[in-house]
Amino acid sequence: ESARHDLVWIHSLPLANAFGCVHWPRTVLDIDDLPSTYYQSLLAQAAGVLETIRCQRQVRLWQRREKKIPERFAAVCVCSAPDRAVLGGAENIFTLPNGFDAPEKNFLRSLATPPRLGFVGKFDYEPNRDGVRWFVKNVWPLILEKVPTARLRLVGVGTEKENWSAHKNIEPLGFVADGAGEMATWSLSIVPVLTGGGTRIKIAEAFSRRCPVVATSPGAYGYEVTDGRELFLADDAKTFAEKCLRLLANPALAETMTATASEKFLQNWTWTAQSPRVAAVVKHVLHQPR
Repeated sequence: ESARHDLVWIHSLPLANAFGCVHWPRTVLDIDDLPSTYYQSLLAQAAGVLETIRCQRQVRLWQRREKKIPERFAAVCVCSAPDRAVLGGAENIFTLPNGFDAPEKNFLRSLATPPRLGFVGKFDYEPNRDGVRWFVKNVWPLILEKVPTARLRLVGVGTEKENWSAHKNIEPLGFVADGAGEMATWSLSIVPVLTGGGTRIKIAEAFSRRCPVVATSPGAYGYEVTDGRELFLADDAKTFAEKCLRLLANPALAETMTATASEKFLQNWTWTAQSPRVAAVVKHVLHQPR
């Protein structure tokens, strides 16, 4: 099929494999999540010997398969520099980060009282679901000890179907048409993701909307950010709660952090910032011999 076109852009390896074609000339493969990275994250959370062995096997299997990906396509796009390194860093592998809409010029935040913490993400994606469950069980009670009026707002398809009745002050909203308006009321956004691959667009979304972020290291994977500068990072429940509470208690710190994050977002993750990267990929493919 690619022989009939100047360039074909395919999203995801499973879609490409579904065509049963080994070699794709003049074709770009766009990968959100590297399977080996995903199973590496599962391995770090594995419970028991059998789960550890299963994850180790999947990591080795996918690492062998992924070595052949750059040979099959004219160009390969991944979301982050670490993912590019995993694939070997060949000249036909490009870093094309997730993008998000630039904020409207008149966009204003209007924080709610009592304070709101928020999460955005579909609950049919297991890393989202498991991450929020971990947060609610282990982190949320520590926050409520210090700020008992705080509310946790859960945005995304499926969040409203979960049974949260055993936990206090949780407001599952499901799909929200005005995501920007909802996030504008949050004191901070949480990204408590423990497993998965690729990069989380929810980070770019929060940066775009000048909402402070507390994330796990897997949640911020692939973003060139520093703990305490663009966001807070925390990988255990106690530290995660402490950093959420620090932002709630210190609006000036939150404002400084969001200003830094917003500036970096505008430089790197808007669709306008992506244009030169996309152009470089297209130029590389079109210059390949037919």
